[in-house]
Amino acid sequence: MRQIKETPSAPSSPAASTNSLAPSPSSSHSHGSPITNAMTTVAQALTQAWQIHQSGDIASAENIYRQVLSAQPESANGWCYLGIACHDLDRFEEAESAYREALRLQPEFPVALNNMGNTLRRLGRIDEALASFRRALELKPDYLNAFKNAGTTLVWEGRFDEAIDWYSQALRLSPDEAESHRNVGIIRLLQGDFTNGWPEYEWRWRADDL
Repeated sequence: MRQIKETPSAPSSPAASTNSLAPSPSSSHSHGSPITNAMTTVAQALTQAWQIHQSGDIASAENIYRQVLSAQPESANGWCYLGIACHDLDRFEEAESAYREALRLQPEFPVALNNMGNTLRRLGRIDEALASFRRALELKPDYLNAFKNAGTTLVWEGRFDEAIDWYSQALRLSPDEAESHRNVGIIRLLQGDFTNGWPEYEWRWRADDL
């Protein structure tokens, strides 16, 4: 089972979407950097950096995130992206710090809370991770991935009945969501409930992460 991170879908403030980033002398020649002219906005730079991140060049993406934050340190989105990079590079303490800075700047930030929950799980702080998912859901009650991430966290802890409860809530929200059905199937099979487990596990063929 996987935990699901997300990127911010919009700039954290109107200013973040319109302020331009003037290049520093060292940034205009850095590998993969989109910050090469004064008309590049925070949102544009983060979008381009995320494309580099998804290509697998996380170090170069991190460099751009840090350039953005050097120019716009109040960008909650920038801190959230940096947290994703640090998490993906297994630097979990740094990831947590980045997410907490994003949340200091934008306390009602469900994506940062969801992502921080994943990082706290990797740090072994399970109760804090679950609290982070719960807070994300207080802010966004239809946040499907927060339900799923909480369920997956509990599976890894062997707390199968609690995990089923979280996935059941996910399925009430999205009844045809294949990954949730598949994961419920895995849990049921681990519990020895083959009658209910195998039909749910058949949803694996429709899951996007195969």
